[in-house]
Amino acid sequence: MTSSNLKLLPLLLGLSLIFLSSCKDDDDMGQPGSETSRFIPLAVGNYWIYDILNYDLTTYSGVYRTYYDTIKVIGTTSIRDQQYFMLTKDVLSPSQTERKDTIYWRDSSDYLINHLGEIVFAAHDRDRILNRTDLSVSSLSITIDYTVKDNFFNEFTDLGTFRCLDKEGVMMINDERLENETHDYFAEDIGIIYSSVFYAGVPTSEIRCILKEYHLE
Repeated sequence: MTSSNLKLLPLLLGLSLIFLSSCKDDDDMGQPGSETSRFIPLAVGNYWIYDILNYDLTTYSGVYRTYYDTIKVIGTTSIRDQQYFMLTKDVLSPSQTERKDTIYWRDSSDYLINHLGEIVFAAHDRDRILNRTDLSVSSLSITIDYTVKDNFFNEFTDLGTFRCLDKEGVMMINDERLENETHDYFAEDIGIIYSSVFYAGVPTSEIRCILKEYHLE
């Protein structure tokens, strides 16, 4: 796993949470107000702003970047006769705002899904693989399996202490598991408060997204 392909493969996952491969039947639709919706509150006007930290796992130290990631619920739209919330993911810097993604999410029978019917998160369905992302390139078989861990835990941040569920991503390259994992910590009644992602070719470094400000309608 020392191929130069790995060094060029940025696995910026975490907060994007968009391109997942495990699908849910789009005809089986529930209503908002579920257990899952408590961990990712969706209402027009909600937003979350994150500090971005480059963290060195060998020195246990990090450097904050000069820009922020922000996710905002900007409206709703209809896709295949189903209502979805529209979320934008922007990068805020001192000089400009750069739009990265537009995300479409809704609650479907206590599963958070995107507009392709792919499962993004489920608070009640734990300790089994919910979805798999295939990032295979050339001769490399690369997959990431996502699981919501069974137990709640407390996560400490500058904003306080939050009761969280951990969505863990485990990467396999040519059937060999990497030691690094991705994590998205979902806090009840808040949303995602912390994410960690990494580059496959730089196992001693990771990127951490830490909630610094949020607003819920």
